[in-house]
Amino acid sequence: MKGTRGITKSSICKRCAVLFGVLVLFVAHAGAEEQKKVLIGINAGWSFGVTDVSAGLYYEKATLNFHLGAIVQFDLNELFGVQFNLSYQNFTNALDTRMSAVEPPEFESTNGGLLSIGLNGVLNSKKVNYIQFYLLAGAGVCFGELFRNDNGTRLELDAGLGIKFFLTSGLRSALNFGLTFHQLLNLSKNPSSAGGFSYIRLGIGFEFYHRY
Repeated sequence: MKGTRGITKSSICKRCAVLFGVLVLFVAHAGAEEQKKVLIGINAGWSFGVTDVSAGLYYEKATLNFHLGAIVQFDLNELFGVQFNLSYQNFTNALDTRMSAVEPPEFESTNGGLLSIGLNGVLNSKKVNYIQFYLLAGAGVCFGELFRNDNGTRLELDAGLGIKFFLTSGLRSALNFGLTFHQLLNLSKNPSSAGGFSYIRLGIGFEFYHRY
């Protein structure tokens, strides 16, 4: 029994913080030696995904809405980069408040948010004129309560692709159009906590390179 409860929310956060810290030091050291580039960006868009929980008369549904985010990417070479990302995901929670099965469903809606911290590997194509394609994949941790009595911590896996349109001849700034698939996995051992689910994000962002 002790083994199943050894992983707590605080220990997960501490492990992720240590991992991120080690990766930041590694990437910063590599960039300082080779004079690579740092990409900074912001993005926003819409998410498509619905998840629910039910038991008897109890029914609760969460529908994902818009998302906002920011990234910092370290280019290790011309084709490969390591990307740190922070994102906020808005959602609408609907709870069926009826007290009897003969009553029609009556939903009480509230808004909430999920905060995600993640790390992605990025594979870039060669630039053709002002256009560049990319693939990315990675993992992170998602915080926020989708449902009542939710533990609020999930592992988040993601993978996606996109295209960048550079705005200047110096290839310093670009518009980024991306599509990503996300899988949330519940880290709680509490059987009353809602499980994981998957969803899709469409987004547009603005990015610029900063040499250091």
